[in-house]
Amino acid sequence: MKKVLALLFIATLCFSGTVHSVVSAATSASSFKNTYPKLNTADKSKLISFLYYFTAEYDPIVVKKMSDFEIMEYIRNGFLSDDVIFTSEDLTPVSRAIPKEFMVEIEAIGDEDVSYTYNVYSAKQVNKLTQKLFGRTIAAKDYIKTGEYKQELVRYKDGYFFMRDYGKNAVDGPISSQVNKLYALGNGLYYVNFTNYQFPYTENVKSAGKYLLPMELWTSAVKKAVLESAEIYGPPTVGYAFLKEVSVSGKKSWRLLEYNRKGGSLTEKQIKAYKNK
Repeated sequence: MKKVLALLFIATLCFSGTVHSVVSAATSASSFKNTYPKLNTADKSKLISFLYYFTAEYDPIVVKKMSDFEIMEYIRNGFLSDDVIFTSEDLTPVSRAIPKEFMVEIEAIGDEDVSYTYNVYSAKQVNKLTQKLFGRTIAAKDYIKTGEYKQELVRYKDGYFFMRDYGKNAVDGPISSQVNKLYALGNGLYYVNFTNYQFPYTENVKSAGKYLLPMELWTSAVKKAVLESAEIYGPPTVGYAFLKEVSVSGKKSWRLLEYNRKGGSLTEKQIKAYKNK
C-alpha cells in the first residue's frame, strides 16, 4: 500500500507539476481565512524555516508541558541529528578548557568510551535560543538522565554548558514543512497546517536551505529529490502547529506553542477549542 500511494503521488506530481495539492488538507468552507498565500516570499521562507527546527521531533510537542530537561534534550538532540538546523547565529561553540572532573565522571555514569570531546556554549546563548523558539529559558545546571541507564546530556559550569559530542546520527534526510493553511486566531495566535516532504538521507543541513524555500520556487532538481524520497519513505505526511507571532527587536518572529508533525489536519471545531482555552 505504501508503495502504491507513493507511485500515485509521483504520477500526480509528474502530470500536475506540483506536489502541494496532493496531500494538502481537503478544502472546505471555513470561518477562518487562509492568509498564507498573501505572504511574500521572504515571510513564507521564514515560516517554513521556523517549522524546520522541529521536524526531527517524532513525538508531539506541547511547550507549556515541557520541563527544562525536555527542552535541553531537544537542544541536545539537535547536535545528534542532521535534521535540525542550528546556525552559527543560534549557537556558536566557544573555546573553553574541559574540567578534568567531567572526564573522570564519565566513567562514573556508565560510559565506557571516554574519548568523546565536548562542544561548549555559553548558557546565555543557549537561553537566547530557547527564548527564540519557546519563549522561555532553562536553568543553568547539569542535565543527566537517571534511572536504570544513566546518560550525560549536558554538563554546566561557570556560565557554560558542555555538550558531549557523540557525532552525528542521521538516518533520514531533511524535511521541508510546506504550509497549506495559516489561520490568524486573534491576539497573535496562529494555526498552521503543513505538508512534510522528506528528502534523501544523503542530503544534510548544508543543503537544506534550498528545500526551505516556498514550493513554487523549487527547482527541477529539488522536485526530483522529492520523487526519489517518496519511493523510499512513502508519500508526504500532514501535520499542524500553533504559533505565537511576536516582535523581537522590532522584527516579526514566531514562537512555538504546540507542534505535531504527523497530526493531520485539525477540524474547525478543534481549532476553535484550542483558541478558547
